[in-house]
Amino acid sequence: MGTLIDPPSTEPSMHIFVGSKAPWDEILDDLPQFDGFPD
Repeated sequence: MGTLIDPPSTEPSMHIFVGSKAPWDEILDDLPQFDGFPD
């Protein structure tokens, strides 16, 4: 397990591998979603 001392300096820009996420895992933002790596 890792820890963060400082807040991350970047923000998410997309979701990848959503084709294999658990059915109960809901993505509730408007970021682009890809089943695998983006083209």
